[in-house]
Amino acid sequence: PRLADEVANAFEFFKHNFQHFDYEHLVVSPFKMRKFFTNCIDKEIKLAKKGKNAWMILKMNSLIDPGMMQKIVEAGEAGVKVQLIVRGIFGIRMTEELTRNISAISIVDKYLEHSRIFLFGNNGNEKMYISSADWMPRNLNRRFEIACPVYNTEIQDELKEMLNIQLKD
Repeated sequence: PRLADEVANAFEFFKHNFQHFDYEHLVVSPFKMRKFFTNCIDKEIKLAKKGKNAWMILKMNSLIDPGMMQKIVEAGEAGVKVQLIVRGIFGIRMTEELTRNISAISIVDKYLEHSRIFLFGNNGNEKMYISSADWMPRNLNRRFEIACPVYNTEIQDELKEMLNIQLKD
């Protein structure tokens, strides 16, 4: 129920695109998604610099936005454990130094699917989002895209199980 009114506002935007809404739960691009996920990564970087457990699992179809790629590299360099599942276009040039904290895989063939899941350790208070958006300039800058928090712990557990299966060899 806490998401339904915001979803209605999202559809209202399509009828009257001059109206913008403040969303408490949904993360909407092109208005706030880039900044929101940048802040999530920054939190993990701060945790890592304090010597705390910092990690994120990011699953998407494409990762080619220069700013977001740089932020992921910055996180890895700071000690954040980053696990990437990117189905298609992947723009980070992986070096031996980066692979200490960043792993990246692609899933193809009969296991191919298109879900986008962003999971942040958040100092033990995990935050999970599902989304329509890849991290590409067009998705973050020009398209109307939504990321939705996953609040239900049973659904979170199911999605984490799926991610863990996909991260296995």
